[in-house]
Amino acid sequence: MVEMTGVSKEKMLGQGDHAYSIPFYGERRKQLLDLLDMDDEDLKAKYDHITRKGETLYAETETPALYGGTGRMSGQ
Repeated sequence: MVEMTGVSKEKMLGQGDHAYSIPFYGERRKQLLDLLDMDDEDLKAKYDHITRKGETLYAETETPALYGGTGRMSGQ
């Protein structure tokens, strides 16, 4: 994860109250792992690009605070 995002493990691990999401979104918010406990109706109401198949969530998202504010890696 560190290699992919450039965010150090110290900024992610052990961060309570959703502080671990700040390097990715610029604010405290739930991330995909936090959504595992939500029921399907709540997921569909809040997130457009998440589908549950059995015990697996498939998701697509942008992280606007990464990569110079673009939210995505360029040509690798």
